[in-house]
Amino acid sequence: MKIDIILPCYNAEKFLPTSMGALFAQTYTDWRAICVNDGSEDGTLAMLQSYAQQDSRILVVDTPRGGVSRARNLAVSMSEADYVYFFDADDFIHPQTFEIAIRLIEREGTDMVTFYRDSFYRNVGLRLRRLVGLQDVGWKPRSYYRKYDFDSIKIYNTDDALTRCVCGGQIRMPFAIKHAYMMLRFFRREVIKDVKLIPDMHFEDIEWWSEVVLPKRSATVTMLPLYYYYPNNLSIVNLEKRARKTAFILSGFIVGWGLYSTQTTEERFKIWRSNIMWPILEHTSKRLRHIKNEADKKFAADKIREVAELGIFDQLDTPYAEKTRRAFLEFAERNS
Repeated sequence: MKIDIILPCYNAEKFLPTSMGALFAQTYTDWRAICVNDGSEDGTLAMLQSYAQQDSRILVVDTPRGGVSRARNLAVSMSEADYVYFFDADDFIHPQTFEIAIRLIEREGTDMVTFYRDSFYRNVGLRLRRLVGLQDVGWKPRSYYRKYDFDSIKIYNTDDALTRCVCGGQIRMPFAIKHAYMMLRFFRREVIKDVKLIPDMHFEDIEWWSEVVLPKRSATVTMLPLYYYYPNNLSIVNLEKRARKTAFILSGFIVGWGLYSTQTTEERFKIWRSNIMWPILEHTSKRLRHIKNEADKKFAADKIREVAELGIFDQLDTPYAEKTRRAFLEFAERNS
């Protein structure tokens, strides 16, 4: 197989027909899906086993509940293909995703191909359907059925992915590598096989992606909206309390800070702070006001003080950094 798909699954029976259907619909067929059932309590395992009986490209691994990071690490350790793609069980991808990605990465010789989410699907289509009471699981927008002409696809190549990273709306850049989401990347396996996700850390993409682009990594960027993110209210992203989400995000930056402050140049360290750290911190600071419970406030405040003591808030690399820093420190002071 040329592509190994890393697919952790937890209580995903409602979404598997859509996500697995998107894999079976791929125009490029030389792939294998390593599906890790992470202790599901619904019919996920039975559905995966049924898919495996029907298609030899489906490999099912059943494990006790250990969290998405452990599930992904396990699947990566089992991968043998030239390329790796991380997928989420409640989302789906355009039918030409693998065809486009593998042709681009082999033609351009880069370490990864990056693409975009379909913003209309999440921000307009799903909201309208929910507003009027229509079924949204399994619904696909018109863009899903579009057929792309490969020779007409516009791309941008960079020999240093870090310089194109944009993790917030403050930086406007054509052909930016947006967000820290691993699902928006198609990797050569050699690039990511030794980069482990931290177990029990939610929102682990930030630290993981920071480590992936710590050394110079080449990338081919296309702005095609090939990924369809479904905002599942039962997912980790939406279930996590604001206080815990803040703490996990800050913990990720503690790890990233340790990497970039000791293992790369000051120039790259500053790029990481400006393009990844501060934009995400700025977004997170605006959510502090939603933490209402007193115990949760103290929990978040303790983590903020830990970050402050490490000096992470002291490097004011962006125009909005001082305002963001002040928001965190004032929150910590009010809830000491």
